[in-house]
Amino acid sequence: MESYSYIPASAAPRAIRKKVSLAHPPAGSPMISMISYDSSNVTFSGSNGTPLITFRILASTNSATPAAVWIPIAINTFDASGDFSIKMPPDLTIPVMFYRVATT
Repeated sequence: MESYSYIPASAAPRAIRKKVSLAHPPAGSPMISMISYDSSNVTFSGSNGTPLITFRILASTNSATPAAVWIPIAINTFDASGDFSIKMPPDLTIPVMFYRVATT
């Protein structure tokens, strides 16, 4: 969060300072920054989300498939910093899978 001080035009002769705090969503799109795997879970971690907004992890066996037809495999909420981490069991019947994070 950024803070700025300003002097309202109506108060300029008295030089009263007001403080304004601005909160804004992060620039860019949410992204998966790490995928880790152990014998029982796949963990997706990422950042750059809008804090406390719902996101979905989408999957496809073909990365060229249009985003509209990727399958949602998990849903959760970004934390207060816009980050996320989610664990789920792997589907061992699918040899290759591509993933993306979406908010819409």
